[in-house]
Amino acid sequence: MANEDRRGNTLRTTPVYRKELSTITIASGGTTEVTIDESLNGIIGTIVATVNNTTNSVTATLSIRDEDSAVLYSKAAIAENDITVLSGVDVLTAGALTVGVTPSGDPGASTMTVDLVFYVV
Repeated sequence: MANEDRRGNTLRTTPVYRKELSTITIASGGTTEVTIDESLNGIIGTIVATVNNTTNSVTATLSIRDEDSAVLYSKAAIAENDITVLSGVDVLTAGALTVGVTPSGDPGASTMTVDLVFYVV
């Protein structure tokens, strides 16, 4: 009973950690995916995406791929000028990942910057 709740579910003994990724920047005129490589082990439970206010009011699509280029997670229409919390992601990771952001169009003179924080168990 020490590691179980009242329903008999096993309680997590592994702490959640917060992983801040490098800022992804998409320059003016950019309309293609920009990627960064990361290494994570665990289950990504929540992602917090902060997108700046762009000149041309574009949204972002986030994708996470494993080392074999298989898409593990994708989320479209992430709003600009906002902090978006993506809960219930539930992606199991083991090692190398490619994290990409694709703008819905040219972000304009302001460029697009996307800050990502992963919460991993």
